[in-house]
Amino acid sequence: MFFVTLSEKYMENIVIIEDVIYVKGIESYTNILYKSIEALDYLRKVTAIKYDYVVRSNISTIIMLNNLYNFLLNCERHNIYTGGVVETLHP
Repeated sequence: MFFVTLSEKYMENIVIIEDVIYVKGIESYTNILYKSIEALDYLRKVTAIKYDYVVRSNISTIIMLNNLYNFLLNCERHNIYTGGVVETLHP
């Protein structure tokens, strides 16, 4: 699990320190999508990290892990994109 944030502190575009991914930039509401895309693209292209699922949430998101786990156990294992609206997952 990673926390993704924007930072001007590093020269590189992406820096991973422990469980934090720092993307070069200034943290703002308009940069939320940018930092998510950059971090996910980096994990996919550059690292050897393998994963079955990617769950992207906001800081204000509450995740019921048991419900999420059960949902993932029963959904297709490939080419799935889903979003949630008020406690409901929609495939």
